[in-house]
Amino acid sequence: MTLHEYLAIAYSLVFSLAAVRLVSGLPYAIDRDSRYPVHLAYVVAALFAIAADFWAQWEARDTVWTFPRFLLQLTGPGALYFLACTLVPDNPAAVASWERHFFSARKKCFGTLCAWALILTVNATVFTGLPWVHPFRGLHLGILALGVAGLSTDRPRAHLMILIVGVFGLVIASSVLLSLPIAG
Repeated sequence: MTLHEYLAIAYSLVFSLAAVRLVSGLPYAIDRDSRYPVHLAYVVAALFAIAADFWAQWEARDTVWTFPRFLLQLTGPGALYFLACTLVPDNPAAVASWERHFFSARKKCFGTLCAWALILTVNATVFTGLPWVHPFRGLHLGILALGVAGLSTDRPRAHLMILIVGVFGLVIASSVLLSLPIAG
């Protein structure tokens, strides 16, 4: 087992906790009486983000590891766990309206997306030396723009447009970029 594989156990656990949180909330989020399609789409998008970020962790396999670098590597999964906790509360059965929940958690949710975009930018620089002009930087900027847009309004119609243009666009773009083979 390499050091990267050993350390991957820690961030895999954080990713898993985030995914379990989201999936455990799905039966409640899809309930016909309380569902809010925008919220539900963000839950699914967060699950996709967890899978994509986990996949991207392989790029750090050749890192010269130190404890501070390990902690830095944990910030991305930690941000996604926090996002999962904002989207699905401790007791999802108690949520009477997912629309009300979404808008009450909106600032935390979109603030976390802004922070995650910055974390991705820093980590891509530190762990892989990603050039500043690279297609993945467009994803980082897109996530940041999504976060800023979500923070800037509490209008449901605007959030539907942010979802359609921003989230679906980022999912498609990252799917294309992440479908490229990883060397090694």
